[in-house]
Amino acid sequence: MRIAVVGAGGIGGYYGALLARAGHDVVFIARGPHLEARRRRGLTVRTAAGETTVPVTAVAETAGVKPVELVLFCVKSYDTLEAARAGSLLADPEGRTLLTRSCLEVAAVAAAEGAPLGATAVDSVIGQAATLPRQWRSSMARDLEDGRRLEVDALSGAVVRRGLKYGVPTPVHQAIVASLSVHQPATLDTGRAAVSSIVRA
Repeated sequence: MRIAVVGAGGIGGYYGALLARAGHDVVFIARGPHLEARRRRGLTVRTAAGETTVPVTAVAETAGVKPVELVLFCVKSYDTLEAARAGSLLADPEGRTLLTRSCLEVAAVAAAEGAPLGATAVDSVIGQAATLPRQWRSSMARDLEDGRRLEVDALSGAVVRRGLKYGVPTPVHQAIVASLSVHQPATLDTGRAAVSSIVRA
């Protein structure tokens, strides 16, 4: 799986290194000392099982990064909006693909739970999203900007839990939970579990 990690500090570096060590194609988008350190020394992961240094690919800009399947968004909360605006990873067509996959995961989980969505449900959501102005932000994005508690556990977290219950893969929502959990300690364990399940996949 090809994965981008936006932010290569403690959280992004740790999870990104685990994913790279598991054989995934991981690219880090970083800046300043983190960028130089990743380029020179790679990433060293220390766990109870021992210490491992993983060579990694690190870049300063997203412009030259090829399309990815997952994005771990691990910047500090006060850098989130700047990173999102700068990241072509989240712009069309990649952003549209990510939204479509997230909707398809919801539809698959709903079907597994015996509550199938209409045949046009996913297309309807994508169509509505396409009409929103570029400056529009969801309520959770505004909560994140203002430092308020997030609903990620009740939204994407619920999709992940039900997916695990029914054996339905939910990699996009796992990535959402893992990325946003770094901004909300109450969901940190859920985020770790989500990334662990990706590593084991």
